[in-house]
Amino acid sequence: MGGARGDDRAIIQQLPLFLSDTAHRWLEELPTNQIHDWTDLVRVFEGNFKGTYIRTGNSWDLSKCKQKSGETLREYARHFSKERTELPHIPDHDIILAFVSGTTC
Repeated sequence: MGGARGDDRAIIQQLPLFLSDTAHRWLEELPTNQIHDWTDLVRVFEGNFKGTYIRTGNSWDLSKCKQKSGETLREYARHFSKERTELPHIPDHDIILAFVSGTTC
C-alpha cells in the first residue's frame, strides 16, 4: 500500500479494523504497491468482492412483477405474493401500487 498520501493513507491504514476476517485476509495477501490511493482500493476491492454481494430487492424489483398473458388474477396474486416475500422492507403503498400496476385488469 505504499504511495498513498494524506487522508487516503490514514483511511487505508485504519481499514483493516473494520473488515470481516475474510476481507482482512484478502487485504493482507494483496501484492505490494497495488493500492496507492482510495480509488485503487475501491477498484481492487470491488473487483474481488462485488460478485459475491447479494443485493436486496426494492420497490423497482417488485414493480417488474407483471401478470402474464393467460394468467388468472388468482395465479398472479400468488406469483406476486411469492415475489413480495423475497423483498423485505418495501412500504405498503409501494406494494399496492406494484400489484395494481402489474395486473392486466
